[in-house]
Amino acid sequence: MEHEIDWDSLLQYIEEGSVIPIIGQELSVIEVAGRMIPLYQLIAQQLATVFNLSSAKIPPDITLNQVVCKILKKGIRREKIYPQIKIINDKIPLSLPQHLKKLAKIHHFNLFVSTAFDKLLELSINEERYSGRSETVTIPYSPKKGTDILQDIEACGQAIVYQLMGKVSSAPDYAVTDEDVLEFMHTLQSESKRPKHLFDLLNEQNLLIIGNQYPDWLARFFLRMTKNTKLSMPRDTTEYLIDTRSKGDGNLVHFLTHFSLCTEVYPESNPFKFIDLLYKKWQERNHTPIETDLQPNINLQASEEMPRDAIFISYASEDLDKASTLKSSLESKGFTVWLDKERLEPGHFFDTEIRKNIYRSSFFIPLISLHTEQRLEGYFRREWECAIDRMKGMDKSLKFILPIIIDGTPLCADDLRVPEGFKNLHWTRLSGGLPTPEFTDWLKMQDRLVQKRGRGYT
Repeated sequence: MEHEIDWDSLLQYIEEGSVIPIIGQELSVIEVAGRMIPLYQLIAQQLATVFNLSSAKIPPDITLNQVVCKILKKGIRREKIYPQIKIINDKIPLSLPQHLKKLAKIHHFNLFVSTAFDKLLELSINEERYSGRSETVTIPYSPKKGTDILQDIEACGQAIVYQLMGKVSSAPDYAVTDEDVLEFMHTLQSESKRPKHLFDLLNEQNLLIIGNQYPDWLARFFLRMTKNTKLSMPRDTTEYLIDTRSKGDGNLVHFLTHFSLCTEVYPESNPFKFIDLLYKKWQERNHTPIETDLQPNINLQASEEMPRDAIFISYASEDLDKASTLKSSLESKGFTVWLDKERLEPGHFFDTEIRKNIYRSSFFIPLISLHTEQRLEGYFRREWECAIDRMKGMDKSLKFILPIIIDGTPLCADDLRVPEGFKNLHWTRLSGGLPTPEFTDWLKMQDRLVQKRGRGYT
């Protein structure tokens, strides 16, 4: 039924740990050139380009399902499409949207179910709960294996993201098309591959179904699957349906009004505003500081522009003090140095700007430490890969990436968690980030060579 949410009851359920958020693709948005763009729309447009579809037939709001259908119509096999989606997805710089970060901050949520195949939710939880460390447990459902969760999820001790429609990969093992979704839904109910422990929890808990935008038939089917009983049967739990589609679907609302009295359709059709309001009310009840809201349509201002030909220092957030020491020391010797502190502030994930800065820098200095060794995932690793991409277009005689070890980490590149492209480079140890006279002289010599020969970048 469609009516105002009883916020006191919902917040009480959340604090008792009896609410599971089910997050859909509508919430997968990223910042591109100051605007928030749906990730799957961007993937669809780039996929159309890869397979040479006519631009006249590709409207800006085309869906991924529609693009794949056009590609299949050309006689291209689906096995050729999914690896390209993986490549496109991996190359898109991901900025973490505020609404997913707000959901991640609600620490009463320990199990998240996602019907998207991207990593935005997982990365948001890592950022907000684990300082960027890759500690969220991600479980992608596979129709081949029938993956389930632990019966006692509390024993895990970490936040869990269960990707109900699979996780992006080169294999066609995740839902891209409408047919894929249908097959996943079919397999999810099979006796041998049904994730029993997950569905037991979904049946017992209240559900926040946000941003899924399912059509009428699929929304009915999905609700029936999660509740494992006739929707008209009395039950002690509630499903909250929040997206831009459900409220305007008269057939769905009519069905729920008559046959699923425990399902509430949120009257406001904007799921982003719902999350803003949910997070604000949760903060007020839990006495946490009220943050300034950043709506998805607000243009964020980029950090201060990097001077051209500056030295770019890449570092793990835990090494900011040593990175600052190196910056100050090199500047005192006449070098221009760039240290992007802005990305450490909430909401500042300017991947496009960072990539541009790396391509405009004179040298790229990645700081290697015990912290970078311990962190299997972090923003600095994206910077490393971008620097390697740029180096691929350089003459091998040029020095661009200059790895520096700043603590007691053993100087043996082959044993370190660094990209292969780092291992045959010129390595230096600078304890605490303090440059030695020898290093400074060597860097000046390299800088003179660059100025004399030029890198030829634009």
